[in-house]
Amino acid sequence: MTVEERITNLENANRQWRRLTVGMVLLVAFLGYDYATRAKPDTLRLRKLEIVDEQGTTLATFGTFEGAAMLNLFGTTGKGRITMGAGEGGSDGAQINVYNPLGKKVVSVQSDKTNEGAVHVSDVNGKITNGLTTTSP
Repeated sequence: MTVEERITNLENANRQWRRLTVGMVLLVAFLGYDYATRAKPDTLRLRKLEIVDEQGTTLATFGTFEGAAMLNLFGTTGKGRITMGAGEGGSDGAQINVYNPLGKKVVSVQSDKTNEGAVHVSDVNGKITNGLTTTSP
């Protein structure tokens, strides 16, 4: 191969690389423009949202259960720590529960469809020891 042939080959290769580079720059510019101008949704609709840590352990869920909107927060061991629900069990009431590290419910605050409220405090095993409720006249 002569020097002239080598130079011609190098010039051809250089042209191809220039075209490829220009094409890549145009592609990146187009994709960036498309992303920047694309309409962003105002609402995210889904049935369940699950938040996990780096190991895949579920730390929180937000979704529905038996027709009720539910938010569940979990400890690092995966046991439930706090649950909140609206319309629990098909009623119109709401409930917030706090669990100890053993997974036992120790505090419960709730309202029901008759608009009455209750607070229950339990021992380490989940047995209700104290409570405060309202009664209708």
